[in-house]
Amino acid sequence: MKLKRIIFSLFLIYSFSYAEISKEYNGNKVEPPENILNEVPYNSEGKYYQLIGKIIQRIDANSILVSGTEHISKVPKEAIIYVEGIPKGTSIAKDTLIDIIVKGDGEYRYTNADGVSKVVVKAIWQNNEVYNDSSTKQIDEKIENSIIKKQYNENGILLEIEYPAKIIPNSYVDFKITVINNLPYIDTKGGITIGFPQYKSLDIIKNNSTLVTKSYPSKSKLWNGNIKQTISSEYFMIEGWETDWKQSQIKTMNFSVFINDSSELKNINIFVRSILISNKIEYVNPIDGIEGQQGYKNVNISIPLIRD
Repeated sequence: MKLKRIIFSLFLIYSFSYAEISKEYNGNKVEPPENILNEVPYNSEGKYYQLIGKIIQRIDANSILVSGTEHISKVPKEAIIYVEGIPKGTSIAKDTLIDIIVKGDGEYRYTNADGVSKVVVKAIWQNNEVYNDSSTKQIDEKIENSIIKKQYNENGILLEIEYPAKIIPNSYVDFKITVINNLPYIDTKGGITIGFPQYKSLDIIKNNSTLVTKSYPSKSKLWNGNIKQTISSEYFMIEGWETDWKQSQIKTMNFSVFINDSSELKNINIFVRSILISNKIEYVNPIDGIEGQQGYKNVNISIPLIRD
């Protein structure tokens, strides 16, 4: 009987403490941590929640993915929550523990490295207590906003590549590849291919491409246009494809990829190419460049890694 009273007393203490510190935020009721873990994403809009968990991915300067956990539970629960609106100057990193108040903003959709579509709760950061565990790995929170744009106009194809001037390891990096079909032909199909020759597999998120995309980790079956046969791929590649690419139509591949720091690389190399096919004739851009695993020439983009 004494044990039951003690447990009940502890529950009351927790309930009272929670009510005292998190009963409301700016006049709004704040729901307990377990509620956001069980919430249907589109029902979350406008609600306020306490979110306790660990940062599992730093997407960019403004957003993160959090593995949320229930504060007290007989059966541990967890769920992935997308959080944006990180306050300027807040120092956070992967594996950092956080206890924050968030405002639900509907759902967030992304595609993981296996090509599986995920739908999670989207939330807006309100206020925070960020706990930096001394054993967790810290990363440089300095975000470089400089974006480089390069254009290549060859073979009736205008190819534009947008990429960061520098990359901070252990973060998500944005890429945007734009292609315009300037060929004077009908019944044209084609695509854009981006290869990461230093990586066997990568995690893709925030894929807002206007092409149908697919990711290929190493050892995938790919067609080699040079030797005209199927090969086993050596490195990670993402491809976007359009079966009916009309004249003057613009297509983009706009995505983010997680760049880890598993080795002492000084630069990240990216192979980019585009192709249009009309009446079984291939038109490629670039015409000359570095040869990739499919036998086609590529633009080689080299981006420095910044660790200091």
